[in-house]
Amino acid sequence: MIRNDLKSIVSNNQLGSEMVTIDENLKKLAESEPEKAAELRKEYEKLEKASGRPAAQAKKMMEKL
Repeated sequence: MIRNDLKSIVSNNQLGSEMVTIDENLKKLAESEPEKAAELRKEYEKLEKASGRPAAQAKKMMEKL
């Protein structure tokens, strides 16, 4: 699910409603894989702040999945 949302951000180079679902899915992931979720959460926070060019940050986050 997270990967699909990130692909959408990469293709559109815009942040949108995907951010909400990524956040929700990170919370779910934290229940089963807390370390991986914590690492991805850091990248998610960078993605939130990526003004103008979120695609590059989304690609970095996809690499960590």
